[in-house]
Parts: sequence; C-alpha cells; structure tokens
Amino acid sequence: MDDEDTSDIESDGHDESACHDAADELCIPLSTQVCSSPISECPFSPMAPFIEDSQPDQLTESEPNEQMCETYADVSTPITPNTTSIEWKGFKIVGDNLDLTIHPRNQTMQNQTKSLHFFHSYAVQDRINLSGYSDKCSNIAPFAMNLHSLLPSDEDMETLISNFAVLIARILVKHVPAFAVFSDVVSQHITHEYYAEMSAKSEVVGLGIILKNENVIDEMIEVLEDLSQYIPQRKDPHVHKEDESLPIHNCHHILLGGDQLTAVRARSAIRMRQNSETGSGKLQGFIPIVEDWHAKVILLGVVWTRLYCKGTSSEKGTLLQLKNLINRTSVPRDPKNDVNSSEEFFEIVFAAHAISAVMVHFDMESVNDTIKSMPADISTCDPKTKCDILHSALKNIIRNHVNLTLDGTQLEGTDKVLSYAQQVFTLGLLHAEYQDAIREGDGLRVIRCWRLMLPLFKSANRKNYALEALNLLWQYNVVLSPRQKMQLVWSRFVNTKGKPGCNVACDMHMEHMNRACKDVLAHLGANISNTSIVRVGRCIGPITKVTERFDSETNITPTLSSHSAASIQKDLATI
Repeated sequence: MDDEDTSDIESDGHDESACHDAADELCIPLSTQVCSSPISECPFSPMAPFIEDSQPDQLTESEPNEQMCETYADVSTPITPNTTSIEWKGFKIVGDNLDLTIHPRNQTMQNQTKSLHFFHSYAVQDRINLSGYSDKCSNIAPFAMNLHSLLPSDEDMETLISNFAVLIARILVKHVPAFAVFSDVVSQHITHEYYAEMSAKSEVVGLGIILKNENVIDEMIEVLEDLSQYIPQRKDPHVHKEDESLPIHNCHHILLGGDQLTAVRARSAIRMRQNSETGSGKLQGFIPIVEDWHAKVILLGVVWTRLYCKGTSSEKGTLLQLKNLINRTSVPRDPKNDVNSSEEFFEIVFAAHAISAVMVHFDMESVNDTIKSMPADISTCDPKTKCDILHSALKNIIRNHVNLTLDGTQLEGTDKVLSYAQQVFTLGLLHAEYQDAIREGDGLRVIRCWRLMLPLFKSANRKNYALEALNLLWQYNVVLSPRQKMQLVWSRFVNTKGKPGCNVACDMHMEHMNRACKDVLAHLGANISNTSIVRVGRCIGPITKVTERFDSETNITPTLSSHSAASIQKDLATI
C-alpha cells in the first residue's frame, strides 16, 4: 500500500547486488537463539499451515482417532515457562514490497517511465524473555482440534465488555462535562502481563533492500534465500563444511511478518521448494505470519462495505449523510485511499453514538445536562465505588446495544434505524479495541480481536483476510511450539519512543521505513541506480540516528512525529 514516488529521477544500469552486510549489524547473538529442539521433533511444520489458500480440501483427508481426541485436552493448558538463569530473546523479520515510479526528465522511446518493485525488510528483537519456554511442538492432531476454540469464548466476551467500558469511559470524561467527576478513576492504559516490556524501546535493524519483486514467485524464492542467512543454525564445524547446506534437523524457525500478500507469496515460495533435500533448501526456517496494520485497514473496508452505501446521503444517521453534514470531503469511498481521514471520521461517528447511547441510558436531554440517576454525593465517593458505579452502568449499555456475533444478518421485524446505529456502535468498539491493543502492545487482546474479525471478514466476503485470520489462529492454537506461540503474540509491535502506549504494528513501521527510503531516493535525482537503492536501504537506519544526533547537538527543534489533535467538539455536537 505504498504511495508512488513521482519525483523526476532517472534509473541507469541494472545491478543485481543485494545487501548482505546487515547480518553484522544484528546485535542479537545467534548462539542465544538456537532452538532447544530440532525441527524433526515437530509433527507439523509451522511454516506451512494446514489452511492453505489453494488447498482448502486438505482438512478432510483423514478422520480423528481416539489418540488424536485425547491429545486435544492439552490445547487449553496454560503456557508456563521453565525457570532458567539464561535470558533468551529472539527476533523476527518483517518485510514488504517497495514500489518506486521513476519519471524521466526527458522522455523518449528508449527512456520511459519505470515502475520498480523491490523487497525491503528489517529485523526486530523480542522484548520479552522467552528462555523458559519450550521449542518442542505439541502432539495435538489438527483434526482433533475443536474449531470453537478459534472463535470468541464466553470469557473473551466478558473481557471485551470490560475493555469496551473503559474505552467508552475515556470518551465520556473527555467530551461530556457531567462525567468529569470520574476522570480520576478512568484508566488511560489497559495494562497486561508484559506492560513494562512493551513500554521499552524496540531494537530494530534494517536488513536492506533486495532487488527482487515478491509478486514473481521465482524472485520471492530468491528473497527468502537471501533472508535465510539470518536464520539461527546449529552447525558443527567437524561435521558440516562452511558452505554446506544443513539438514532439516539442524535448521530453526523465525517469524517472517508482512501483509497478506507477503505472507501468501512466502508460503507459495516455500511450497515450491518442498522437494529440496535439505532444510535450508526447503526454506524451512521461515514461519510466514500476517501483521496488524493492513488488517486494520481491511477492517475499515468492512465497515464501509456495511455502512457506507451509495444513495444514502438523504437518510439521517448514515455514514454518507454524516460525512456531508460535517463536510468531511477528504473521506473517500474506499478507506484504503486515505486511511487517516477515514479512521478519524469513523472515530468521531463512533464517539457520537457512544455519547448518544449513554445520554439515553441516563435520561440526559443534552450533552451539558446533569446525570439524574447518579447519587448526589458521587463526587465524594471513594475511587473504587465511583469506578464500580460507572463501569456497571456502561456494561449494561454495552450488553443492550452491542451485537458481537457480527454475522451480518438482521432479525426480521427489527427497527432498521436502531439496527444500523447498533452496528456503528459495535464496529466502532471493535475498531477502538483493536487499535488500543496495538498501542499498548497487548498481544492477547490482538488475538482476541482476530477471533472476532474471522467471522466478520467471512461475512463481508473478504476471503483472503478470512483465511489469514484462520491461519493465524490455527498457528496459535495448534501448530506452533510454546516459544514460537509467545513470539507470535508478543512480537507483533514496534516501539520507537520507549514510552507506554506508543507501540505500532510491525507492518506500520515497515511503511514508515519505506517512506523514509523514498524521501532519500527522491533527492538523488538523476543519480538513482540499483546500486544507490541498495545503499540507501542499508543506511536508512543509521541516517536517521545521525540526523537526530546532529539536530540535538545543534539545538535544532526535532520534527514531531505526532500532531496536536484538533478540537472535534463542534463535529460531535452536530452529529
């Protein structure tokens, strides 16, 4: 989803050299990342999930036997680490396509506009200690798996309702004066087990730009072969030669993150190499997984599919009518064309619906009205009592107006206007929960959101991301070892500021790096070439550190990465 670079720059000869120096920059000792058990002990290969895009019928090849059914009891067993004195932190690789459009200054028949497609990647170190978790895959048979575990449980629903109450409370204390009395008991951060670790700054190392196109399967294989140099290996110098390919039982797994297209292309490349004799030749060391920012964009697309319909500009309360009402001309018909504008608009509409639902519940005639059903001495109550009163009321509102089945169906005889408003309320809460979980680096909340998005993507005919949701949950519940499962959950975020609530999805950070590369390449003008592109890919991380250090020593005010939020009070009041 990169924007095209339209700067007037030229490209000269084609150089196939790629970046191999980034391995020296990795500050993670490979000796500390070798798995405790070889791949041969794993009954199912985590890099090739059972749910494949082109082979959906593989699920019905065999029936579960008694032994398979007995092993299912281990699925819900909590993952508990073994005590060890050695701290183990691995890393994952994240990659995405880098698209460049080069417009020549003087266009001729031989010198035309060029569209370049390369692969850009980085490595990020885990922030949690995984030394006590086993790398031995469970013996759970996939056909004995209870598919209900892939969907939200009753416990998940209760946790979601509690989190939803916190999200609504933040809106009320900010925009409704009568709820300012609760400002001291409303949490601005939903903490979790690894909250301190997720608030620390991430260690990110750029791996450079590979001059290959991930959309071409042969070139994607070459991309994985190039990245395989970073896979931790157990090589015995007395047995294996320096340039010898390792057998399967001496190769190990790392996560390879990206958007849906990158994950699918990686799986296809791995399947193409299944007949190789060695593990490295099979590209067995990669576990392709889907990341969260692109999934959040698809979630916005689902919201638009359900609620943003042509011909509804005259129907009060619809997204299209509200867009025209507050003159949000920047909001497109397809949210992926302007994600920020679409997201901001939907957040305002959701906030207005949340405030309206609360006003109806407390019998308030206006936003500035008082809360009639609250105790008169609420301001003097202790914090726990105030918190219990507020959250109890908000949970009742959520249970009355939120439909978490998200199956897209509507009951006959129901009020369509009310049903539409409840869909806005429900999808707005899901979007807010997903976004807040990413910011706080809460992997378990993210997995819970994926359980909700699976049927949502399916009902909206988003087949690719429905399959990715199924693959992700299948990896989490069945395929991966305890250590890989922890990495899948808690290594989905990058924190570049080292502050709480400042995490972003790994693919979002990849987009930031792509933009930084394009900004540097745009200044090369006619000097751009394949060699210079590779050089920029190597240096994009150090360049950022050098410029920040220079600005600091020369007392130049740094460029802010965020902007002060404009007031939306008038927009909220209008809606």
